[in-house]
Amino acid sequence: MARELKILMLEDIPEEAEWVERELRKSGLTFTARRVQAREQFTTAIEEFEPDLVLADSKLPGFDGREALEWVTQRYPDIPVIMVTGALGDEAAVEFLISGASDYVLKDRLARLASAVQRVLREQEDSRSREQLEQALRDAAHEERRRLAQELHDGLGQELTGLAMLADGLLKQAAREGRVVPPELTRLAVIAREAIKTCRDIAHGVSPLGGAQGGLIDALRELTARLSGPPGPGIALTLDLHATLDISHEASEHLYRIAQESLANAIKHSGATAVQLRLEVDTDSVRLRIIDNGRGFASPPAAASGLGLRTMRSRAHAMAGRFSIGVREGGGAVLTCEVPQHSASRVAAR
Repeated sequence: MARELKILMLEDIPEEAEWVERELRKSGLTFTARRVQAREQFTTAIEEFEPDLVLADSKLPGFDGREALEWVTQRYPDIPVIMVTGALGDEAAVEFLISGASDYVLKDRLARLASAVQRVLREQEDSRSREQLEQALRDAAHEERRRLAQELHDGLGQELTGLAMLADGLLKQAAREGRVVPPELTRLAVIAREAIKTCRDIAHGVSPLGGAQGGLIDALRELTARLSGPPGPGIALTLDLHATLDISHEASEHLYRIAQESLANAIKHSGATAVQLRLEVDTDSVRLRIIDNGRGFASPPAAASGLGLRTMRSRAHAMAGRFSIGVREGGGAVLTCEVPQHSASRVAAR
C-alpha cells in the first residue's frame, strides 16, 4: 500500500490483538493500530483516529462487534468493518454480512485475514474512485446547465426582447398615425412576448437555482407560484425552518428536481385539488414533503417503480438521504425525501 493504514481494533484481550497485528505485518501491510474495548473508547477513536478499517470482535462484554457494526454503518458507512471472532455459526455470519460487515474471519484462521483486508481496501478504493468520477460528472453537468441557462438569458432572450420591443413599437406608431393595424403585426407581438416567457421558463428549468448557494427556498417559491392554480390544483409552500439551510448547491438542486418531478406527477396523475410542498429544516436534517389530496396509488406505494420515482430515489441516494412514498390519512399521497445537513462525506474529503 502507498500509505500507512490506520486500523482500529475492538478487542478486549491484548494478546489476541497482538496475534492479529503480527499476522497482518507478515503479509507486508504497513499500518498503525489502536486497540479499544469499550463503547466510549471506540466512538472517540472513530472521531479522533479516523481509521481506514475496523476489526471488531463479535463477543465482548458490554459493547461487542454487533453494536459497533451497527454504530459505524449508521454514522460512517464509508469505513469498512471486518468481524474478527471466535466460533461463529453460518446464520450469525450471514446476519453480520447483511448488517453491513465487509467480511468475517475466524480467530483460528487468521492466515486469511490479510487477504480479506487487502480485498476490502481494494473495493473501498474502487468505490471511492467511482464516487469521485460520478461527482466530477455531476459537476460538469451542472456547469453545462448553468452555461446554457446564461446563454439563453443573455443571447436568445435578449434577441427575443428586441423583437418584441420592435413589434410593440410598430403597433404604437400605427395607432398614433391612425392607420389600420395589420392583424399579422398584432399576432407577431403576441408571439414574441410568449417566446420570451418560454425562453425564461426554459432557462429556469435548466438552472433553477442560479448561482446562489442558498437559492433553494427562492426556487421553490417560484416553482409553486408558477405551477399553482387553474387548471391544476392549488399548491401551497410551507417553510418550517428551525435552523439555517446548510447543504451543498448540488444537494439543493437534487431537492428542487425532486419537488419539480413530484409536483408534476401530482398535477398530471393524482386528480388532487390541493397540494402542499413542505420544507422542514432542523440542525440535523432537511426534509422535503409533497402532500396531495388526490386518488393515491392503484398499487401499494412501495411497489411504485416508474421512471420518475426511480430518478427521485437515485437523487436521494446521491445525497446520502432517505426517500419514501406513502398514503395520506384521508386519501392522497405523501412523498418524503430527508437528507442530512452538512452533507460532505468523509470519502470525498479523503
